[in-house]
Amino acid sequence: MKKALLAITVLYFLSVMTAYSQPIDKFARKGQWEIGGTIGYTSITPVYNGHTDDSFSVFNFSPKVSYFVEDGFEIGGMFDVKIFDVENTRTTMYTLYAVPSYNFKTNSMFYPYIQGQIGYNGYSNGSSLSGIAWALEGGVKANFVTNGLLKFGINYNQITLNKSGSNERNGYNIASAVLGAGIFF
Repeated sequence: MKKALLAITVLYFLSVMTAYSQPIDKFARKGQWEIGGTIGYTSITPVYNGHTDDSFSVFNFSPKVSYFVEDGFEIGGMFDVKIFDVENTRTTMYTLYAVPSYNFKTNSMFYPYIQGQIGYNGYSNGSSLSGIAWALEGGVKANFVTNGLLKFGINYNQITLNKSGSNERNGYNIASAVLGAGIFF
């Protein structure tokens, strides 16, 4: 799976590097749709009863779809799935987010952006937990090919996974460097 994702990413970069010059300032316009996803290297720090534990690393994929309600401002949804092993236990974490974003126009092919995420998450490794998740992300989207985008960003995510009656926060603090690709129309 990791090799396939790496191969797709390399092929996308090669196509971007061979692309011809594109007109600028054609992305982030009212009425456009953006469909894409991110691939991220993630460092996760568990929090149990208010205290942090040892970190571990995960690769994840998050598909996203959004609509521009105004020039630069988009509202969308994202589904994030992480599967990883901690202490030889298979764990699945999934989150469904509402994702408002603002893309800044720079009169070039680069669009700096900021994005918020708020959603509901679940977690399963023999016992099921759920809770609220939120995140902030910032970075730049680059429109190198006709209707294609590359996205580079940094994301901070806080996921709460408390059992009923918990007095202290349990969950994860996640810092990610993200690489994404997408199309717009």
